[in-house]
Amino acid sequence: MWLCEEVGGGLSKHRWACGRNILQLLEELRAALELLHSEEQLEVLRSRVPNSTVMVLLHWLQKLLYPIESIVQIDGQERLEYDAYHDRLCQLETDRKSLKLQVSVLTDQVEAQEEKIRDLENCIEQQQQNMATAETMLEQELFQRTSLESQKLELMAEISSLKLNLTLLERDRSREPDIQVHQCSKRLIKQDFGARGESWCIKQNGFG
Repeated sequence: MWLCEEVGGGLSKHRWACGRNILQLLEELRAALELLHSEEQLEVLRSRVPNSTVMVLLHWLQKLLYPIESIVQIDGQERLEYDAYHDRLCQLETDRKSLKLQVSVLTDQVEAQEEKIRDLENCIEQQQQNMATAETMLEQELFQRTSLESQKLELMAEISSLKLNLTLLERDRSREPDIQVHQCSKRLIKQDFGARGESWCIKQNGFG
């Protein structure tokens, strides 16, 4: 727009300075674009350039590529190409907005799924803690039951021993009267024999 056609062509210093600035900016833009090697970087840059800027640059480049006198001859064809470029840009912008919306929706869905996954992980962790606590309580209960079974067996053995001792004691007690009677009988027999012997001796002595 503000390009200087010739030095000293009556253009003001301000416009010439703007032209030099534009040329410098174009060189800087070219150098920066040459540093972009990947399509992804170019696409990211393209998505950040406003459509109005793209249209101005495109129109300026068309004027730069096609001289004024040639534009008059191929005005219809240029108009068709311009319209095609414009339609293409509009379509790309529409697609970009659609993709952006889809990405936003997918991002929300992913975040929702991640939230559900975190909830499930927390639930699983809680269940694992509950299972560990239940296993600990079960082990303690089994240990207590084993201890009670051991105590029960010990008590049963002790009771059996006490019963055996009681049976032996009762048997000994039941035999004590018989022994005492037997001993008394033996004493009485001895006393009886002794008395009879003495009587017999007395009788013998009397007859003598």
